Amino acid sequence: MSDGQVTDAARLKSNTDEDANRQMIGYLYQHTPIELFIAHGFTPKLVTAIKGVMGGFESSLQTFSCAYSRNIFSQRASGKLGELTGIVFPGNTCDSLQNMGDVWRYRFPDDRVFRLTYPAGLVNDDAIAFFAAELDLLNKELQRLYGFSPTNAQFREAIELVNMWRLAIQQLYTIRLVHPELISYLQLASLIDTFYNHPCHEKATEAKEITHNLAIEMKDESALSLEQAHRALLTGNFWKQKLTTNASPPRLVVVGGMISPSTIANLFDSVSNTHPHELVMDLLSLGFKTIFTPPCNTNGEWSVELAKSILSAPLEPTQEGLPKRIEYVKNLFTAIDVDGIIICEQSFCDPDQFEAPSLKGAANQLGIKALRLPLDPELSDEQRIITRIQSFLETIGGV
Repeated sequence: MSDGQVTDAARLKSNTDEDANRQMIGYLYQHTPIELFIAHGFTPKLVTAIKGVMGGFESSLQTFSCAYSRNIFSQRASGKLGELTGIVFPGNTCDSLQNMGDVWRYRFPDDRVFRLTYPAGLVNDDAIAFFAAELDLLNKELQRLYGFSPTNAQFREAIELVNMWRLAIQQLYTIRLVHPELISYLQLASLIDTFYNHPCHEKATEAKEITHNLAIEMKDESALSLEQAHRALLTGNFWKQKLTTNASPPRLVVVGGMISPSTIANLFDSVSNTHPHELVMDLLSLGFKTIFTPPCNTNGEWSVELAKSILSAPLEPTQEGLPKRIEYVKNLFTAIDVDGIIICEQSFCDPDQFEAPSLKGAANQLGIKALRLPLDPELSDEQRIITRIQSFLETIGGV
């Protein structure tokens, strides 16, 4: 495959299908504006690393490419990516993903590859204007290639759909801080992953109904305190006193980058019988940091409002603002009951590995035990990972 040739099984879906509503478009960066693709009639699908992928097809990637990028590239080269009408790469976020996009265009010239460039630096009016212009350009390119121009009503419906789902999942995160016994992290992770793979009204409604039913179970709870907790998680303005929780110790928080919540949920669920614990929250890029994107306003210009929303999401390790991220973490860990922190590091991911010492230092300052846990997408050393989790739980009383 080094000459760029691919088999028919490995090709992305042909773009001659007239029914755009049945077409899936892939995206790699979790803060991609899926509302834009939904408005165009596509089904956006988050392309992530998976287990069981052979790594023999990524030799054309530079040596600095991380294990996550290599895994995704191998999926494409081996025909395991599925039928996609196009794929969207981010610019200005992750060097490894951006490099992979460049190589992808060369190796697979028949694929429709899009790039959405994000502003560098912290958010201000110029950054919002820049990103809104990038969204407009991508919208025009989709119109040119697929021949469909969404109306303002279709943009509004797409935004309302994602807003509804995010709000429901945000509320479930908040409920789990107080009553984690009401919904398992495994179920929460499943709700997240299924929407990433097929965002639709059915999935958003399901999440909303679960939230509504749990709220009924919690009728004796102070709705105001839950609302305050939800607002604090969104804004970072935490309360001065600790939030009490029904979770039995040890209470854990998982922090990290491009790690699937379901991957984490399954790892910890596998040790729950021998090492009881409660995973009360995650601060993962594919979990909390995407879910707690502020709601998008439906009344203004769609590109500007989407830009404001996406750029106001919790900061990622690939962005500037480490002091601000650490301050958020310290304030959160001061506000909630937590006995241990698991810091997940994607293999060969420089941003993760640069951030991990600061996260562990913040935990140490608060007297909270922390574990740095390297992970590769294939979980090739899964038993070692499980053993390290078990050992950590034993040190904080998890047996």
